[in-house]
Amino acid sequence: MIVMINLASQYSEINHRKTERGKIMDVQRSVLKDDNLLGIEAILARIWQDIFGIEKIESNNEFYELGGNSLFAISIVSKINKEFNTDISLAEFLRMPKLTIENTSNYILSKSNNGGINKTDISSLITDTEEAEEEISLLYMCQSRFVKYTVKDKTCNVLFIEDSKIEKMNEILTYIKNNCAKEITPHYIRPLSFLSSESEDLSLSELLRLKSKNKDECLQNLINDIKNSENVFFENILGGSVIKKYASSPVQTGQVEQPFSVVGTIIHYNEYIDRKLMDKSIQKVISKHGLLRSVLNKEEGKMFWNEYDLPSDIQLPFVDISDWDFSFIEDGIIELMKEWYLKNFNKFDSLLYRVLLVKLNLREYILFFPIHFTIFDGTSSGILQRSIKSYYTAYENGREIEDSDSASYAEYVEQISKGPQQIARNEIINLFNLNEYKATLDAFNMSLKSKTSSSTFIPYLCDISFFQEEESIKNEWELTYALFYLISTKYFDVKSLPVGIVGYGRRYQEKRYFDTMGELVDTIPYVVKFDGMNFKDTSDDVQEKFAVAQNHNINFMSFLHNEKIRKDWQKVINLVYPSRNDIEYPFIFNFQGRLENDLMAMRDIFEPLRYKSYMAQYKNKEKNDNPISLFFNAFFISDVLKINITTHYIQDKETLKSLFEEACELINKNYNTRLELMKIESYGISSL
Repeated sequence: MIVMINLASQYSEINHRKTERGKIMDVQRSVLKDDNLLGIEAILARIWQDIFGIEKIESNNEFYELGGNSLFAISIVSKINKEFNTDISLAEFLRMPKLTIENTSNYILSKSNNGGINKTDISSLITDTEEAEEEISLLYMCQSRFVKYTVKDKTCNVLFIEDSKIEKMNEILTYIKNNCAKEITPHYIRPLSFLSSESEDLSLSELLRLKSKNKDECLQNLINDIKNSENVFFENILGGSVIKKYASSPVQTGQVEQPFSVVGTIIHYNEYIDRKLMDKSIQKVISKHGLLRSVLNKEEGKMFWNEYDLPSDIQLPFVDISDWDFSFIEDGIIELMKEWYLKNFNKFDSLLYRVLLVKLNLREYILFFPIHFTIFDGTSSGILQRSIKSYYTAYENGREIEDSDSASYAEYVEQISKGPQQIARNEIINLFNLNEYKATLDAFNMSLKSKTSSSTFIPYLCDISFFQEEESIKNEWELTYALFYLISTKYFDVKSLPVGIVGYGRRYQEKRYFDTMGELVDTIPYVVKFDGMNFKDTSDDVQEKFAVAQNHNINFMSFLHNEKIRKDWQKVINLVYPSRNDIEYPFIFNFQGRLENDLMAMRDIFEPLRYKSYMAQYKNKEKNDNPISLFFNAFFISDVLKINITTHYIQDKETLKSLFEEACELINKNYNTRLELMKIESYGISSL
C-alpha cells in the first residue's frame, strides 16, 4: 500500500526530530572529548603489559626500548582498535615520532576529535525508513517508499519515488548519503509505478527491470572495453619522462621469475562512490608510491627500475554493471576476477599492476587492484587500502591531505645494499646459529629420501575458528607457529626443522619503512626445536633474531643477490644457501598478522582459481626445481585463522585434516583456547 502524506502537517515534527538528533550528537561529542586521558593510558598500559609480558610499564617507556617489533605492533594495534573502536593502521602506529603509551593515547584522542573513532555522528542520522520517507516527501514534494528485500541472504534496499521525480535521483542520493544511516540507504531507486498490483508475482530482478543478457558475448565486449580504457590509463602514466633510475631489491631479483606472481588487493565499498574523487584518490596514491609509476628493465643481467613523473590527470578504468540481473552480476564478478587476477604480467617494460572500479549498484562498488608480488607484500595491502580510503574520505569532506615524509622504495633498496653494519661474520653465524642450521638442513634432506612426494605442489586452504578463554596465548604469532610446528614435525617425523621465517623488514637501523609500498620481506634461517608445549620461548627467540637483523642492517636475500655483499659474506652464504638457491629453505613459515576483511571478501572464489592457475604453470616442473617441502602462510580475519599450505608431500586432505585436529587438540589441552577445524579445501573442492 502507498501512503498519502500531508506534507505541511509533518514539517514541524520532522524539524523537531532533527534538532533532537543534533543535541544527542553534541552530547556524545562532549563526552568523548572529555574522556579521562589517564583512563586511556591505563587501558593502553594493560595492553602493552599483556603483549610484552612486563608487569609495569610507564607512560613514557619507548616501544623499541622495551623490545618491540612489527609482530608485537600487529597485536597492539589489533587490541587498540578492538578496545577503542578505532581504525588505526599499523603504519600510523609505527610512524609516531616517539612510540610511547602517552603519545599513543594522545593520538587516539586526536582521532576521536577528527571523527576517526566510530562513536559519533551515528545518532544524528535517520535510521527509520518511515521518517526518511517523510523527509524526502517534504523536501521533494513527492510520494516515496522504502522497501527492504532479501537476495541470497543479503539485504537489498529499494527506494521507490514518484515517476516525475526520477530525474532528481542524484540530488536525492546526495541528501540520503548526508542524512540517512547506511543500513537504510538504497541499493536501487526506481519509479513508484513499478510497485503495481502485478509486481507481487515478479522476481526482484524483474521488478527492478534488471537486464538478462547473453553472458558470454556481453562479458567479452565488457572485457574489451575495459582493456581499452586500461591501455589509456597506462599510457597516461608512462607518457612522461623518467625521473629516477635505481636497482631492484634482492627479494625482487629472486622472485621476478616465479611462475605465478599476481597478488594485490580487493576493496569492497558499501557506500556511494564519486568517481571523480576516486580518480583523484588513486592519483594521489600513485604519486606517493613510486613503484606504481615504474617499470622494470634488465641490462647485462642486472635489473633496475625506471620511475616516471606523475601525469596531471588520470581516469580510472571503470565498468557499470548495475543494470545486470543478480545472477549475471555474480557470474560477471567471477569472470572479471579470472581476467584480472589469474593472468600474469609482462615482467619488463610495463606497469606491474592493474586497477578497475566496478559499480554493482548505487551503494556497492568493488575496486580490483591485482599487483605483481615484486612490488607488493602483505603489509603493502594495508598501506594501499588505508591510503585510498583516507584520501577519498578527505576529498569527500573538502580537505586536502598533507602526507608525512615517508621513505621511498628506492631509499629502502639503498639502505639494505649497504650490507651488514657493525657486526662480524662469526657474530652473524653464532647469533643466528647457522652451523646448527646447516647441520639440520643436511639431516632433513637425507630423511626426505624415504618420503613419497608429488611432482608438483599440492595446495590446501584451511580455516580454523579461534576462541580464547583468557589471555593465555598473548601473541597470535605464537599460536600460529604452534600449529605449524605440530603439523610439520608430526608428518615428517622429526624433532628439528630448518625453517625460513618470513619477516616484514620495515626497520633497518634508524630507517623506517612502515608507510612504504613494495616487497620488503626477508626470510631468516631458523632451527625449530621441540620444547614441550612452551612456544613462548621460541617466539621470544625469533623476535630477538629479527631485532639483531634490524639493528645491524642484515638482509639475508642480499647475501645472494647483491654482488658486493656476496663477495664479502661468502662464509654466511655457504651455510644458509649451500646450492645458491634463494628458495633453499625446506620449510617457510609466513604469518601475516591480521588482514582487512575487504581483502578476503572473495577469498573462497579467488584462492581456488588462483591455485588452479598456479598448478597449471607448475605441472611440467620437477619438484627439484623448487626444494620447498612445505610452505605455511597464515593470517587472521576476525576470529578465524586462515591457512594456505602448499607442499609436495601431504597428498590427501584426510591426512592433513587428521594432523590439524590432533594439533588443535594438543593446543586446547595446554592453553585456555578452543581451536576447531572448520574446513579444508584443495583445488576449490571442499572435503568437510
